[in-house]
Amino acid sequence: MTMIKLASHCPLRRRRGRKSALPEISKIVGARKGLLHSFLEPSLAAMCDTPPSGAKWVHEIKYDGYRMQARIDGQDVRLLTRKNLDWTRHFRSIAVALKELRVGSAQLDGEIVVEDANGISSFNELQSDLKAGRQDRFAYHVFDIHHCDGFDLTQVTLVNRKALLQQLISALPAKNLICDCWAKVEWGHGRILVRDGANAGWISYMLKDRQKSEFDGFLDCIMIESLHNPIADA
Repeated sequence: MTMIKLASHCPLRRRRGRKSALPEISKIVGARKGLLHSFLEPSLAAMCDTPPSGAKWVHEIKYDGYRMQARIDGQDVRLLTRKNLDWTRHFRSIAVALKELRVGSAQLDGEIVVEDANGISSFNELQSDLKAGRQDRFAYHVFDIHHCDGFDLTQVTLVNRKALLQQLISALPAKNLICDCWAKVEWGHGRILVRDGANAGWISYMLKDRQKSEFDGFLDCIMIESLHNPIADA
């Protein structure tokens, strides 16, 4: 079952200012009423050399930027590093863009990057823009959501969290700085993604168990590095 089909099973509700309706979050399996977290300790990945394959795995590109948790509470938007430092002032353009989601509350996880001329995230260029105070090239690639509109989503499966995230971000204006990692996700074809990504210049990939909730005591999350070495067809 695809992510889009999973999302479509939830009834929709309209929020003022949104181009499209939000899904009825209470209908998502595992969602429960809860307060917005002040901060959630991010899960870290284990390293491996060979990408596993199979339907249980979600494969994502690992962007080279700053891991950032976005905490939205009404009009108050904060961007928190993985060590819980408030870096909102460094990424003002991202904070403004997040308000376009038109949600009452949310907690997102993602990576803020600057991309080079080839569309590859560049940590050096990100640092240069921060040093210069430049805001126009930042992009926030969001790969997870832990809270939305009064509902704790930490016991929702990864595939259903991504389904909700896709619907939220798809309603944003075309030139918004918030990006959904759904566009660069592969389901079950780890070696294909690593091969194609390495040939395009991507370095690392995250592999996640699609049916795990992120905070059920552990997360099957693996990182693979290709080191820019092209991988031949096998």
